[in-house]
Amino acid sequence: MVNNKDFIIKRFKNRFVLFFIKYQLFLSKISLFVLPLLIMVGLIELFVGLYFIITHPIPYDKLYIDLHTYITK
Repeated sequence: MVNNKDFIIKRFKNRFVLFFIKYQLFLSKISLFVLPLLIMVGLIELFVGLYFIITHPIPYDKLYIDLHTYITK
């Protein structure tokens, strides 16, 4: 839609339809840049979290409970 916007806009004469098409083009331009940026930031945040979990293991031996027992009523 972004590549063929001139062709699409020339086919319509109604100002409300043109406004809607221009609005959709605006949203598509925003989503073309914002969504990949958000995905990349999310992946970087995921990698940072995984790195923290890998480099800071939980010290199971220093816990004061036995992890092999089950809690029953």
